[in-house]
Amino acid sequence: MLPPDAFGRPSRLPDDLAEDQRREAAAAARARSSDAADAADLRDRVAMIGSAAACMLRGDVVPMREGLFLAGAIEAWLLGDGDLVRDYLKVAPRRGSHRTAQWAAKQLRLFE
Repeated sequence: MLPPDAFGRPSRLPDDLAEDQRREAAAAARARSSDAADAADLRDRVAMIGSAAACMLRGDVVPMREGLFLAGAIEAWLLGDGDLVRDYLKVAPRRGSHRTAQWAAKQLRLFE
């Protein structure tokens, strides 16, 4: 254990600080990804993912809302832990439900 610093705070090793910064960055990324998805239901989230995918495949610029949703989810997943589909994109079906992301994409006719 290290002695307290000059201000009486517990001293910490750089690895401890890096872990704290990683946790803070993951929490901030989770907040960013959930901001765009808060009011969105499954169809809205699948529509955002489909729209972004179509734009990327065409080589077009992804709209801001869709880009923030995807980038925030991916960043949070890479910095933290959890399941990308269930925890960050929030398109996993509830237990026993048949309303999957694929179901929503068919309903929306995204790729026809």
